[in-house]
Amino acid sequence: MLLTTYALFVTFISAPLVLGQVVYDSKHNVTSLRGTWGMNPYDHVLTGPTFFNPVNRTFTVPESYNNLDNWSWSYSFTDDGFWERCTYHSLVIMGENCTASGATLYYQHGTYQLHSNGSIALTPFAKDGTVETRVSPGCGYINETSSYDDPGFVESWSITRDPTLGSVLRLVQPHLPAFRLPLVYNPPNMHPTRQLITQL
Repeated sequence: MLLTTYALFVTFISAPLVLGQVVYDSKHNVTSLRGTWGMNPYDHVLTGPTFFNPVNRTFTVPESYNNLDNWSWSYSFTDDGFWERCTYHSLVIMGENCTASGATLYYQHGTYQLHSNGSIALTPFAKDGTVETRVSPGCGYINETSSYDDPGFVESWSITRDPTLGSVLRLVQPHLPAFRLPLVYNPPNMHPTRQLITQL
């Protein structure tokens, strides 16, 4: 059966690493990157052990996301150069006589460096990155997991103060709309900042 997948798959562009000076003021970057940033702190895909288990390379998706026609991002950063990202992308599978919904789940973590032009280079820990595609019954159940090793690049970032949400991180990345991620946890909720998977 010929299946056509409609999904947004992200390819980041790598860049040379240059450590830059960051100035925090009342109009731009009111605080450091430190913390866990997510689109919604409730019932949401967030970094840390609730979403991805590196021991058996499995994902846990909140019940409220089973029928979600959307996507979800969460980033965590430390002040000493480590990051983590969790992503949920909804997708639709269309076959000759069927339609099914599903999602693609991503996990990566590693080190980051700031560029002098305001961008961020994200270097993942090799082997730890994982991507899983899940499709519910309709066109046949699909559940595929594989390694995912894709360096990331943030073109620009800023942190502003929202009167309702508090600190909000805005990320501009290639081929994506700008994200506004409110601060959820500080200190960040993350897996250990080191290589977790030594064998594939």
